[in-house]
Amino acid sequence: MHRVHTHLARTARLASRARSVRISLAVISDPSSTSSRITSNSCSRSFATDKKPDWMIEAELEAIAATNARAIKQGTANDVVMGKLKHELDGEIISNAIKLEEKLVMIIQKCNDAKSGAMVDARGRAVYNALRKKALATRQDLITQKEAAGMVTDATSMVESAHPIPASM
Repeated sequence: MHRVHTHLARTARLASRARSVRISLAVISDPSSTSSRITSNSCSRSFATDKKPDWMIEAELEAIAATNARAIKQGTANDVVMGKLKHELDGEIISNAIKLEEKLVMIIQKCNDAKSGAMVDARGRAVYNALRKKALATRQDLITQKEAAGMVTDATSMVESAHPIPASM
């Protein structure tokens, strides 16, 4: 019985620290024995706050939406998750295309600035040609990215006309 009293005292201390405590305790006394034994002992306590984290609330709302969509034949939970993933990937592809376009404009500007040095000496021509090569590669990457994003049907002609690369020297 000493263990039972010790356990109950410890449980009382836990109860004073937590908001909720659930105790299930079964003590069976054996008439033929002078001791008692504990057959079941479980103690659970909640956290200091009952507020759920934001991500958990969002996950529960998404699960409810998926269940409701499945109920009205709009798709399964997997369809909802895959739709969100596709939406996020499409956003990343478009974002990368915009960044590549800004990078291409900057490289073409540097190429135009280096054009005057290319007319003076061989080192200037080497710098100019290196920038031009980089601009051509970046423009090709931009064409590929825009086609992957589905932004235009004929990305090659549109990008080449919008961003002409200066001639080689």
